[in-house]
Amino acid sequence: MNPQRIWASMLRGGRWLLMFWICAMAARPLSGQVIQVQGGSSSLLDTYGGSFEVHTGDSVGRFDLGFLGRPELGFSFTKPFHGWNYTVGDRIIPFVLPTDQFSRSSYFLGRGLSVERREGGDRMLLYVGTTSLGFRTPYVNLARSQRAVELIFYEHQLSQTSRFYSYNIISARQTSLQGFEWTPRTGLKLATTAGLGSNQGYWAGSLDFDRDWVSIQGGYTRTGDSFRRVDVNAPLTAETTGPNLRIQLRPRKWLAFTASHQNYLNPIVDSSFGSSAAVDSLGASAVAAGFRFNASAFRSQTQASNLHSFTLGVQRSLFGRVEVGENYFQSRAAGSVWRSFSTILREKLTRRFSLSQTIMQSDGRASLELGGNFVSNRFSIGLDHQTFFYPFAGRGQSPLRQALMVNLQFQLPHNTQFHAATVVDALGRLRYTTYADSYFYPGAAGEGGRGGYRRLPNYVVRGIVVDDHAQPIRGAALRVGGEIVFTDSQGGFLVRVRKAKEYALEVLLDQFMFPGRYEILSSPAQLKARKEEVAPVYEVVLRRPGETRAGLSPAGAAAPKQEAQKSPQTLR
Repeated sequence: MNPQRIWASMLRGGRWLLMFWICAMAARPLSGQVIQVQGGSSSLLDTYGGSFEVHTGDSVGRFDLGFLGRPELGFSFTKPFHGWNYTVGDRIIPFVLPTDQFSRSSYFLGRGLSVERREGGDRMLLYVGTTSLGFRTPYVNLARSQRAVELIFYEHQLSQTSRFYSYNIISARQTSLQGFEWTPRTGLKLATTAGLGSNQGYWAGSLDFDRDWVSIQGGYTRTGDSFRRVDVNAPLTAETTGPNLRIQLRPRKWLAFTASHQNYLNPIVDSSFGSSAAVDSLGASAVAAGFRFNASAFRSQTQASNLHSFTLGVQRSLFGRVEVGENYFQSRAAGSVWRSFSTILREKLTRRFSLSQTIMQSDGRASLELGGNFVSNRFSIGLDHQTFFYPFAGRGQSPLRQALMVNLQFQLPHNTQFHAATVVDALGRLRYTTYADSYFYPGAAGEGGRGGYRRLPNYVVRGIVVDDHAQPIRGAALRVGGEIVFTDSQGGFLVRVRKAKEYALEVLLDQFMFPGRYEILSSPAQLKARKEEVAPVYEVVLRRPGETRAGLSPAGAAAPKQEAQKSPQTLR
């Protein structure tokens, strides 16, 4: 990674933040108004820009300006009125079917006028405008109008055990999907969906069964090869097709087995991998005598290639401050074999400071990689070497990718924060994102009636989002008591509130900042607000279905939790 490019990116992001900061200071202050300005740059998305967002009472207005191949704009204004929420401009439109068992992150972007109402178990969304091509990040949301579209989404709670869904889209290609969900008893859910998607026939049935010792998710889907829920250029989402099944057995608290078979419809029409793919997996995990064992076997099949993989790992904590782990990875494809060994040692030297050493042996080469974490009230940095597995590597190329993951955050005066992070994209390439954000509270009492800085609310709700390897997930989207928040580079989130009460938590799988499919393993339904010095840290655990990573240590949860506790980040 080129340091000069990172510094240039930081300077571009700083210029955008400065421009919007000047606009914020020049804006006429209103009582109760909260202004947020942000600016940044990302090589992952190949863009940079900034945003200006104003909260006044129950209304939210936002304006974005940046570059997405060319100068682009983003804008939105949202206000509730007589039980309906009105939005003008850009928004995310979730499109999740009741039969979606393996991925509940389908959505598309729109630019237009929407009216939405939620009452009891019912929901209605009316939208007129266009689909759009763009993206959403913490620092800038840009969009470019594409195709005209009108839609009516409706959900109705028929009874305590049944629910009806209707999704209807009028555009160049028509969509009309009707769904029904039945929950005859706790832990058992049956659903079906049928209709048209982009003029292609569609039918799906699903089952979700969950007991203390066994979980089963299964379904069957019949559809045409070019089925799409809505005719958009992005995001491209792989649909399930044919039979799909996942079973998890937990015969003992310390022992678990997992098996799955999934078939996917390739969303890229002109793909060298063909129109479909199948992924089979077997896994086991156990805890015994202080050791944690895990083993997994995977097979992915496309019309172009077959890939077989196997992973094995063991970890052990020593003296409460040291963790040792050993991992083995093997992959076979087209007569080639790749093997990798890794030995990981982590030391927690103090409450704020930890070190890590990783010895990697891969393709006949050995290397020593150093990392660590330091967390303080105003500054945190994390360096971690990770090995990623990519099943669609080029012919004759190793599917293993090694990368130095960097997470940096520090607090500046006047409620301003700077963030920098590296991330590996879907092709195994290292990318970076840097941005800064600042909050202003004009309209508070001050000298001569001038606006000043208003005291922050006394209570906070905070937590951390991690995957099933205890690794932090950056850019995860959550709704806390009606407010949307993104996790920071260490997976932490913090929301300031005015009342010490419980707030509902919802994980917005369709609005994550970075690409990837997740499913929820565990998440509290309610979060309790407390004074910052005694507020608990709640944990949300997610999992990437059908994706594996080799050589990742399950250690490292302590440092992100400290980050979440000490983060001075202020979110609405």
